[in-house]
Amino acid sequence: MLTALDQESFSSEFEPLLSRISFCSDEVDQAIRLAEANLNNFERQFQSKERDAAERHRLGTILHRKEQARAEADRITQMQLERRRSQQASKLEQLCDHNHKIAYWRARTQRHGSTGQWLTRTDQFVQWSVGDNSGVFWCTGKLGSGKTVITGYTVQEMSAKSSPDTEKLAYFFCQHDNEASLQATTILKSIIKQCLDQDEKLYDANTLAIDALLESPNDLDGLEAFLSKLVSGLSRIVIILDGIDECSNKEMKTTLKSLRKLVLQKTSGLKLYLAGDERITDLVASSSNPIHGMNTGCLEARIDLQALVRQLVATKRQDEDLVIGDDHLHQEIVDVLCTASQGMLLWIMFQLEELCSRKTDESIRTALKNLPKDLFETYNRLLARIVEEGSMDVCKKVFRYMAVAKRPLTSEELGEAISIEPCQPYFMRERMINNPTNIIRWCHGLAVLDELNETLQFAHSSVRDFFCSLETEHVVLHGFHFVQEQVEREFGDICVTYLSFNDFKQQLAKSPKQPLLLNPMVMANQALTSDTSSILLQKARELINKRHKSTYINSRMSSSPSKDNKRSPLTAAYRFLQYTTDFWLSHTSGFSPQRGRSWDLFVTLVLETKSVVPRPSILSLLDLDVHGWITDSNDALHIYVFSHQHLGLFRLFMRPNSGDLVVILSEILRWGCFDFLQHLPYRPPGPRPWLEYLATFSAGDLVSALILSGCSWMEDLTMSERSSVFGMVIEEPYHRSEVGRVIFEILALEIDPFFLREYQGERTTVLEGIIRNNWDTSLLREVCSMILATGGDLNRELDDTGKSALHVAAASKKLGAVQVVLRNGATVNAIDMYGQTALHKLVLAPGDRGDVVEIAKQLINNGAFIDAKDFEGKSVLDCAADDLKVTLRRLCN
Repeated sequence: MLTALDQESFSSEFEPLLSRISFCSDEVDQAIRLAEANLNNFERQFQSKERDAAERHRLGTILHRKEQARAEADRITQMQLERRRSQQASKLEQLCDHNHKIAYWRARTQRHGSTGQWLTRTDQFVQWSVGDNSGVFWCTGKLGSGKTVITGYTVQEMSAKSSPDTEKLAYFFCQHDNEASLQATTILKSIIKQCLDQDEKLYDANTLAIDALLESPNDLDGLEAFLSKLVSGLSRIVIILDGIDECSNKEMKTTLKSLRKLVLQKTSGLKLYLAGDERITDLVASSSNPIHGMNTGCLEARIDLQALVRQLVATKRQDEDLVIGDDHLHQEIVDVLCTASQGMLLWIMFQLEELCSRKTDESIRTALKNLPKDLFETYNRLLARIVEEGSMDVCKKVFRYMAVAKRPLTSEELGEAISIEPCQPYFMRERMINNPTNIIRWCHGLAVLDELNETLQFAHSSVRDFFCSLETEHVVLHGFHFVQEQVEREFGDICVTYLSFNDFKQQLAKSPKQPLLLNPMVMANQALTSDTSSILLQKARELINKRHKSTYINSRMSSSPSKDNKRSPLTAAYRFLQYTTDFWLSHTSGFSPQRGRSWDLFVTLVLETKSVVPRPSILSLLDLDVHGWITDSNDALHIYVFSHQHLGLFRLFMRPNSGDLVVILSEILRWGCFDFLQHLPYRPPGPRPWLEYLATFSAGDLVSALILSGCSWMEDLTMSERSSVFGMVIEEPYHRSEVGRVIFEILALEIDPFFLREYQGERTTVLEGIIRNNWDTSLLREVCSMILATGGDLNRELDDTGKSALHVAAASKKLGAVQVVLRNGATVNAIDMYGQTALHKLVLAPGDRGDVVEIAKQLINNGAFIDAKDFEGKSVLDCAADDLKVTLRRLCN
């Protein structure tokens, strides 16, 4: 019972507490559930934020990776583009390494004020430059009249107006002091390079053709064909060529011929601008037929020149180079210079320098009254001043070496060169000029410093011509004139001496064998006819086919392998070393054993394989047998020797077998190496004119050589020389199909049918040779047409016996020849010095009767008299045999 009471008491006492505890428990549970709900909500929010952040991070990562991939793709694309551009630039540089911009920049620096603007404003120039029709513009004028400066402004003007997408502009300045720029192949290659360099699409479209062209980059036919293809695909192209008269006659004609082909081919969109001396106007007119042109002596040019002179005088006064007391003298100077200059800007520049050296107004006026009449007199006055100052010996060497240098020389290079005497053993610095930069001052303006490359150059091409032209031999002040070929050999002596110095032998090191940098080219086989039946050519073909595949020799082969642009310690100490290393082989092309010690030095340089001085690449091809002679495998060297006309290497190495005569002779003719003829080892020695020497070869050998070499080399021969060769060829009695091709090629170049040449101890004409040697009548018809077209007469006496072509044809009993000459106007009863007609000659001709009756019939039908008597009173019948008399009487009836 107590227990029950206790329980009730406990329950009653703790029930409120329990109730409260239960209530609090419910609250706690509710709070826990709320907290759990809040926690779950927070977790959900947190997870949502995490998911959003992760998504943003994922998207950011994707975008970043895309940006990285895009940047990498752009980088790779840029690298590929740069690689393509580098490869393109490399190929174009390989095609043509001539920098055409240098001469242009030089022309621009020589321009004063508004010089040249007058030309672009003339009606002639505007008419030429606008429109789509093709046309040639010829800018000409006197020597030193500023044509190059004017052309430089023309390039600037045309460049500003043209758009690379619609118009291509290619320009080239021929430089008298840069031998490469005076070659037709260099000009064409530079034009091609500029066209391709301006248009990547054009380059890509011609990639295969460019690779093919690089196999033989100096092949003129290939260059012409490629340029023709390029130009034909362009809507508009402007080609500007300055100084074409600086080139040799051969290169100038070749260039003009190539450009003429372009003009004839492209009737629209081609604008050709040529600038040169007025002495070649007739040549330009005949080759290019310019329909527009201007002369620097025109009114517009004179007005421009007057403004220029006024500006130059004002500038000289402003700079205090020209100091005058009387202001009226200013205009007097302008007027006199403009009047006396005859349009020669160069002459004006020289006279201004002379006036600036005068100290008083009186001396200036005296100078104005005694101005030299032309450039040559100006040059002589400057030479006289050089002599007065005691600088003659130094300046003579400077002028001589500058004239033959293959590239412009620096004053340091010239300073070393003029200190050297041929065959001296080592470098003697005590002989050097103490300050080579004084050379410019000593030359008194005849040589100037080119600030673009710090080299010395003649003030104008006319200065060089003044010193070495045959026309000025008696004009130049005594002691300064020279023959360029002689100085070339003299400079060769200097080069081989320099490279043979003991200074370099003390630093002897084995030179690594240079890699062979040759491009394959097919030699001579292309020149052979496809007809393999010729016995004459069989041996020549065998000689060529047995050799290794021919290779083309680039002009760089004559220089040493490529070098780092940085100057080596050796070239820094010896400034002339780099030049001699690059060009000594070119300067020794005229060497021979007669040069004595210099020849020995030359031979040593060619043959030695160990030298601190790099060897020219061509010499790395030498394959010497036990006897020291070149073996037959050196085709590359053969090509180099002939293409560069290197007599020195020819004398040293060419020891061909007698069976090689046709091949060697063909190469001599192909490259025009006529001086080589008298040095062939198996021919009688002695100085003989090359044409006479050529006549000592058999007709068969000569014709075979002509077939191999082609006849283009004869373009530069005189009419008499061509006719002489033609006369030799027609004596060949065999293989008429092959010989005939050669004959008609020569005939197309023009010959003199009446040219007299020695044949078997007699003097005979070419026309007589054609008839006597029984050539196909087509050749005789062609020659007869040529005679008549030039106003000739087939009745002309062929020699001092008075015989005519008909006499020769009848005496030779050539029926076809008789018919041809009769049809072309031969007088049937013409007589010779013996009073004999062609019918007399026919019946008196010894040997086989052959076509005598048929020929007699032709003559009688054309009016020949059988009773015509010679100066001995004998008629045709009196001279005829008995059986022939009957036939002749029957023919008359």
